[in-house]
Amino acid sequence: MRDLLRTRAAGPVPPRVEDDVLLVVTELVTNAVRHGGGVTAFHAELDGDGGDLTVEVTDASPAPPRTRPHGDDRAAAPGGFGWPLVRRLSHRVAVTPAPGGKTVRAVLRLGPGA
Repeated sequence: MRDLLRTRAAGPVPPRVEDDVLLVVTELVTNAVRHGGGVTAFHAELDGDGGDLTVEVTDASPAPPRTRPHGDDRAAAPGGFGWPLVRRLSHRVAVTPAPGGKTVRAVLRLGPGA
């Protein structure tokens, strides 16, 4: 991901934005492995002017991601923070059924206003 971000024609991505991108990608892949039966496809692409990054992770489960309700005993079952982080850090998020599972697409802003 760092190599892709460094090819951005619009110039370097601010370190905070790079950290956000890496966190979103890590959470999407981790969720696919932990809850989705494994990653079946991965795609990342900069838009034409390098202002946005689209990341798509496809997994083997048709079940959509979910947010754990407040008040769950997090000590008994760690986790539950990834999906809210992905939604908060991304400009847009979509979940689309895919053959044998689903694709989660996150669009992240890289330029001004990121």
